[in-house]
Order: sequence, then C-alpha cells, then structure tokens
Amino acid sequence: MSKQNKYDDLMQTIKADEEKTAAQNELTATLEGIKEGLEALKKMKQSISEAMANGAIVLKGLNAATASTDNITTGICNAIVKAQNAEIKVGINDEGLQKLDERNTKAINSLNELLDNHKAKIAILLERQRQEITDITRRTEGVHFSKKVFFWLAGIWFTSIGVIIIELTLGILTLFGMMN
Repeated sequence: MSKQNKYDDLMQTIKADEEKTAAQNELTATLEGIKEGLEALKKMKQSISEAMANGAIVLKGLNAATASTDNITTGICNAIVKAQNAEIKVGINDEGLQKLDERNTKAINSLNELLDNHKAKIAILLERQRQEITDITRRTEGVHFSKKVFFWLAGIWFTSIGVIIIELTLGILTLFGMMN
C-alpha cells in the first residue's frame, strides 16, 4: 500500500470521525431540548394541579355562601309567615291602630335586622372569597392564559414534540443506514 493510499485512508477516517462527532453533538442538543420541554411540561402540570386544588377551595367557599344565603332566605320567609299568622285586632279605635303600628314597626325592624345581618354575612363571605382569590393569585407564578390560548399553546407544543420525535427517528434511521 502506498503512502498516498494510507494518507487518503487516514483522511477519510478523520472525516468520518468528524461527521460522527457532529451528528452526536446534534443529537445531544436535541435531547437537551427534549429534557427542557419535559421539565416545562412537569411544571405546567404541577401548576394546573395547584390551580385545581385552589379551585376546589373556592368552590367550597361558594357552596358555604350559597347555604348561608339559603338559610337567611328561609329565616326571612319564616318571619313573613309568622307575621302573616299573627292575629291582629282590627278596629277603628286608637288602641287598635297603635297595636297595628307597633306590630308593623316590629316586623319592619326585624326584617331590617335580618337584612342587615344578611348583608353583613354576605360582606364577610365576599371579603373571605376576595382574600382567597387574592391568595390564590399570589401563590401562582407565571403567565395566566385563557382556556382557548392554553389549548392552542398545548397543541403547538405537542405538535412540536411530535416533529422532534419524527426528526430524531429519521436521523437515527439515516445514521444507521436503514434509510437512504
């Protein structure tokens, strides 16, 4: 074998090694990209789980507010029924008018008291709910998307991952000579 052939063989071997190294570096970079994408997906999943847990807490608060409102409404209805069932002596004399006025005043005062209590309870519940929503918003980090934007981004992300997997498969098949 001549020196020229040995030199050519050595050059071809070096060139093949350089191509393999370049392909290996490209695959390493692609794998790093996939790892970063998977890590981002894990973080998104954790954020969604936390948001769902927080949503359950808010739902419990809303259910409690609904139950409280129902109780208050029932109390008002019972007060109205009691007021309707009360016997009132109707007379034209001053004593009858005074009793009627007193009873009406008592009914109005008790309804006003119930309404004030109801307003106070609702204000407390709304303040609690506002505080819980503020806490939920404070605890979450990152960007908040609407459902429509989230699903568009998720679709784009999954499509990108699919393209990367196909490219990797084709690259590996080409690398091992299974595809021309």
